[in-house]
Amino acid sequence: MLEAIFQKTKRHQSGPKRLTMAPAILALSLGLLAAQASAPPADWPKTLRLGYVPVQGKSEQVDVYLLVGQHLARELNLEVKMVAKPSYLEVISELRNRAVEAANLGPYAYVETAELAGVEAVVMELDPQGRRGYQSIIITRADAEINSVENARGKVLAFSDPKSTSGFLVTMLHFLQDLKTPPAVFASQVVFAGSHGAVARGVFDRRFALGATGDLDFARALEEMNLNEKDFRVLWTSRMIPGTPYCLRQDLPQSFKTAFREAMVNMKDPETLARLKIGVFSVATDSDYNIIRELRKFNQ
Repeated sequence: MLEAIFQKTKRHQSGPKRLTMAPAILALSLGLLAAQASAPPADWPKTLRLGYVPVQGKSEQVDVYLLVGQHLARELNLEVKMVAKPSYLEVISELRNRAVEAANLGPYAYVETAELAGVEAVVMELDPQGRRGYQSIIITRADAEINSVENARGKVLAFSDPKSTSGFLVTMLHFLQDLKTPPAVFASQVVFAGSHGAVARGVFDRRFALGATGDLDFARALEEMNLNEKDFRVLWTSRMIPGTPYCLRQDLPQSFKTAFREAMVNMKDPETLARLKIGVFSVATDSDYNIIRELRKFNQ
């Protein structure tokens, strides 16, 4: 599956160059307005603020998600501000404080946020093959003498974020249900690297023997950090996880929710989709994530 993700990227190597921005700027404002063909409805937000966690987990890192903001600015005829935060917990806090209207969250983080902050899923990412989801993976270095997860007992294990679905929840259940061993017993040390990119970097730098991440986020991280897929070995792959959702606060006007959903589903530019390592966006509902609610029960 990873090979397919990277093959799709290679066909679009002539895509747009990365943007750069001063590190001190935490809220990455696009400041883009579409042509004033018609003014948005009066009850819509004047600025759409979308919270997300960059692949490398640093608020100052300008990454491919800014392409999403550019698309939304054009489609909705609004100023769009992409608000980068270093963790899902901080994005959730922004939603609870009404400091953002929308967010890109992992399925696990979304389920918790839906209970705490009154948000609803409107679209999800489909993988490059068009499947409604992605997979959790456990990686190591290709040149490590580790050919299975079992071979890594007594070594350092890295998760990405305690609110991550692929980088924690699903992998944690693999240890508890399949290996019958809690990670703290299995590994000499368990760490939270902070992001999917930090997991990949830590494994590459040999600081972690094993790293838990998601296949799509892993592919994004490799491109952003100019790492080679061949330097890694995937030791374990989970079943499909519902696709990463984009969610909106429930108190927003229904007309705005509908327009946001349509704008995301209409994102068809192959260069942008290739950079995001996805196929397309598809309509999502809260019930799509009931399987995550069931999985969460096993981890409580």
